Amino acid sequence: MLLAAAVATALFGLNLLRSRTGRAWRAIHGREAVAGALGISVHRAKLSAFVVSSMLTAVAGCLFAYFRGFVSVEAFSLFLTIQYVAMVIIGGMGSILGALLGTVFVILFPYFIEWLMEAAGLAENLSSVVFAVNYAAFGLVMLLFLVFEPQGLVGVWGRVQAWFLMWPFKQKPLAGAK
Repeated sequence: MLLAAAVATALFGLNLLRSRTGRAWRAIHGREAVAGALGISVHRAKLSAFVVSSMLTAVAGCLFAYFRGFVSVEAFSLFLTIQYVAMVIIGGMGSILGALLGTVFVILFPYFIEWLMEAAGLAENLSSVVFAVNYAAFGLVMLLFLVFEPQGLVGVWGRVQAWFLMWPFKQKPLAGAK
């Protein structure tokens, strides 16, 4: 049920971004004054963005309550907040593919850290600080993505895709060009 809701939400978001409302949101994101000069009602578009985001948040809260079986303040820790921020930063802000890639990365990353610690033989020595190692690793990965890859995994995916599309026909630089 949760997977079906996630797929339906992703499809809803993609279709919404292709609609008139989504194009208005992108125009306002680019330049609010120019969007207003082009005839887009800025206040109406901002209000619709707030309403849609509130609706999606409410649905996510309902699904979270369904998944957990109850709702409590203790379910939302600082580490969960850091994970959500990491999903956005690592995946790439402003795209649905970035949200999906960031979510997959953040969910699998702690397992990779534990595997790496076991492979290095440090799992027994650092078993009491695995949580702190996860915090530090998320912080380091977020910093690396902010500094070296501001577009997140979406930017990496775009470059890999472009490389494979252009691979046999890649142009070589002219003599003397850098």
